[in-house]
Amino acid sequence: MGYLEPGGQAEMTVSESGATTVLAVQDTRLPDSEHFKLFGLPASTVTADGPLVAFMARTDRGDTLFTFARGKLSKVLSQSASCGPGHIEFISTASPGLNRDGALAVRGRCSGTMGIFLVKSGSAELVVSANQATDRGARFDRIGDPMLSEGTVFFGALNSDGAGILFDIFEGKINQIAPKRDACEQYRISGASSRHTIETTSVSINQRGQIAYLGSP
Repeated sequence: MGYLEPGGQAEMTVSESGATTVLAVQDTRLPDSEHFKLFGLPASTVTADGPLVAFMARTDRGDTLFTFARGKLSKVLSQSASCGPGHIEFISTASPGLNRDGALAVRGRCSGTMGIFLVKSGSAELVVSANQATDRGARFDRIGDPMLSEGTVFFGALNSDGAGILFDIFEGKINQIAPKRDACEQYRISGASSRHTIETTSVSINQRGQIAYLGSP
């Protein structure tokens, strides 16, 4: 995503083998007469058919998730689309979760409920909500944006105590993956004055499931 001068007009581009393709430009009209108003951060991967890019854009009709593949820009999720218990009201401007198979996960709001959604055939499946309890009984206070590695969804969240925790969703089950309980015990035994913390907005993951994040101590 970049900005054109003068005026700071935003545009979304993708570069492949040195050539740059413009995907979308702010204030330009789509075929159905919508206009791009704002762009979220893109996610991208490479497939056998070339680059695949996903990004959220706000138009004069609401939030929409777009993909660019095989030289074509497509809508994959629009505001008011079905999301199980209701309809999509909001889509996060952060990079969506995207894997090399083209699967997509986004954070959004479904009829007043914040959560993480898997995008399928123009609709959204709610896989975790802000009020949901984990297998250890903790409740989420705030959910971060999702990441995808193969078929597993990863996300950071703050619990009711304000602690940052990393989770994954595998085979429909939510699992805490960091910090591990034994690591917390090790810090206490060694006399550490502070608990291990995770800055959930700093989490990054690659296609092999390797995770990096900013934390302390």
